[in-house]
Amino acid sequence: MSLDKLQQDVVKAFFGDPIVADDYIIGDDVLTAAQRFGIYKGSVHGVLTQALSDMYPVCKALVGDSFFDHVTSKFINKNPPDTAFFADFGGGFSHFLSHFESAKSVEYLADMAYLEWLRHNAWNSKNQSASDFSTLETYSVTQQMAMVFSLAETASLWQSEYRIDQLWDAHQEESAIDLAQIDIFEHLKLLIWRNDYTLHMHKLTAQQFSFLNAVQQGKPLEILAEEFTETLPELLSISLQNAWIRSYEIPISK
Repeated sequence: MSLDKLQQDVVKAFFGDPIVADDYIIGDDVLTAAQRFGIYKGSVHGVLTQALSDMYPVCKALVGDSFFDHVTSKFINKNPPDTAFFADFGGGFSHFLSHFESAKSVEYLADMAYLEWLRHNAWNSKNQSASDFSTLETYSVTQQMAMVFSLAETASLWQSEYRIDQLWDAHQEESAIDLAQIDIFEHLKLLIWRNDYTLHMHKLTAQQFSFLNAVQQGKPLEILAEEFTETLPELLSISLQNAWIRSYEIPISK
C-alpha cells in the first residue's frame, strides 16, 4: 500500500468510513489496533469539537452542551476540514443547522451560527492598509467620479429576519440587555467588521445597507451620486468615520 493511500484511508476513517484497524495499526497486549485507532479518532474529534465550541459559543448556550455536542459530531463527520488553514473549518455550520431537523425548533439558531461565523471570519481576515483620502483633491473631477471605493477586507453585510445582534449581545458577560425585552422577530440589516483588534457590529438603516451594498458591487462614485443624490455626503462621511470604507481606486484611463 502506498503512503498516500494509507493516509487517505485513515483520514476518511476518522470521519465515518470503516476500516479494518489491524491493516493499518499495530496492536499489543495492552491495546488492540481498534482501540488505538479509537484513541486517534477521539483526539481528532475532540479538537474539532472544541474548535466549534469556541467558534459558536452563543449557539451552544442556546441549545445546551448535550445537543451541541450531538449536532457538532454529525457536522464534523459530514464536513471535515478540507484546507490547511484551520480557521476555515466550520464555515458550513449555519447551512448544516438549517437542514438539521432537530435544530429547527430554535428557528433562529442557523442565523445565530452565521453571525458567529461572520465574526470569526472578520477576526481572521487580513489587515488592510487604508488609502490616503487627503490626496483626492489632486485628481480631476472626471477621475474622482470614476473612483471606486472598497469596504474593509474584514467587512460583511448581512440581513436576517431576527434581531440576532441583540441576542448575541445579551449572552455576553458584560451585557446589560434583558433577554425578555428583545423583539427577536425584527428584520435586521447588519455590518460586521474589524478595525485593528476590535470587532464591531452595527445595525444599518435601509439606506446605509443599500449604499454599502452598492459600494461592495464596485459601483463608481458617478453611479453612487445618481443613486443616492443629496444623501451621498452623509453616507460617505459616516462610512469613512467608522472605517467601513478603507480604500479606493481610480481606474487608469485608456
